Amino acid sequence: MSQKTDQWFQQAFAFHQDGRLAEAQKLYLRLLEQTPEDPEPYYLLATLKSQQQDHAGALPLFERALELRPGHPETLNNLGLALIHSDRLDEAVTQLQHAIAAKPDYAHAHCNLGMAFVKLERHQAATDAYRRAVELDPGYVDAQFNLGLSLYRLNQFAEAEAPLRRTIELCPEHASAYSDLGLVLKAMNRLSEALSCFERLCALNPSSANPWINYGATLLDLSRFEEALAAFRRAESLDPDAALPHWNTAYPLLGLGQLQEGWEAYEWRWKINPILYPLPYPEWEGTSLKGKTILVYAEQGLGDELLFASCLPDLIRRADHCVIECEPRLALLYSRSFPSATVRGARRYDHRWINSVPGCDVQCALDSLPRYLRREINQFPTRQTAYLFAEPEACQTWLTWLNRLAGKIKIGICWRSGLMKGERHKHYTRLEQWGSIFAVPE
Repeated sequence: MSQKTDQWFQQAFAFHQDGRLAEAQKLYLRLLEQTPEDPEPYYLLATLKSQQQDHAGALPLFERALELRPGHPETLNNLGLALIHSDRLDEAVTQLQHAIAAKPDYAHAHCNLGMAFVKLERHQAATDAYRRAVELDPGYVDAQFNLGLSLYRLNQFAEAEAPLRRTIELCPEHASAYSDLGLVLKAMNRLSEALSCFERLCALNPSSANPWINYGATLLDLSRFEEALAAFRRAESLDPDAALPHWNTAYPLLGLGQLQEGWEAYEWRWKINPILYPLPYPEWEGTSLKGKTILVYAEQGLGDELLFASCLPDLIRRADHCVIECEPRLALLYSRSFPSATVRGARRYDHRWINSVPGCDVQCALDSLPRYLRREINQFPTRQTAYLFAEPEACQTWLTWLNRLAGKIKIGICWRSGLMKGERHKHYTRLEQWGSIFAVPE
């Protein structure tokens, strides 16, 4: 490199470091013309383009730099990062693994490899990569944060806590770390600690709605309904068009007994989870059903279908006829419990059954029935009456079997849901927690 080109290089590099990218780019391009066999201008210009989010422009420059300087770990790493941003993930993994092979203690390459694995939804591999990056550089903020986030994705909440706390130690203003640590603590039912994280998050991002949503959700878990409602209202004011804060207000409103307003807010769920394949009837709006047939369709999970079915007896009394769509596993139970209705068990959004039932005048989602049938406390049944009925022969079989256990304690256990991801796991026990119960004589 001549003295003149060396001066250009030093000046370009200084511009680059100062953030004067346009000026740096001009000098890098001039260097490429004068020194086309020097890999460094290719590498630095490619890095500059990546900083400008021009990953398509960066890729051929990184590739040319590698041709001129094969096996260079920094070039391999940055090429891998550009490939990640270009969604060429398998190629990114290959280049990052080459970088690590060339420089095994390269913490940034391990961290970037974790990013590629996350995008490929290989979360355990991502966790291993982030863990190695942290081992190599415990002060590497991004690696600590990504390790915590990756463990959270794997529902390894206890393990996720330490790297997220370490992230905050290294970077006390790291808002995302407070957010994810709060979610981890909330998942472990350490609600007061989670609340502190979300309070800090709200202070760091006072104009963002999401921190207030998480803050309100934690207050809701603590049954602090008025405070939760205030937090969700704050989120509404910060992002009036977002559906989630409006929907979330339903839960504290219902908890406070403000049923009419609560059920109206609950309808905001449709903005988040719209019906993909709507049925061909007008929506029921609480009007008279005399002489009419109403279709009630399943909408959410099995538990919701059992819970909201408590409204069906009232609806059946109002309508001339009621057609009920339900999860197939509930069809026999519903048919037995609501014998005057037409019941069809069907998989969600599979409406081929509709031609086998009487024509309907209106339709309503099962979870929307309380909007019209439970608007006041006094609209709930005053007596504890059953609305679902077990199969008599099965009952008799079980009674006969249980009667053989005379003198023994009989305990029925609802074991767990089929969906255990995320926070849901905290609602279910583990087998080892039953030791003291199993130890009770008889």
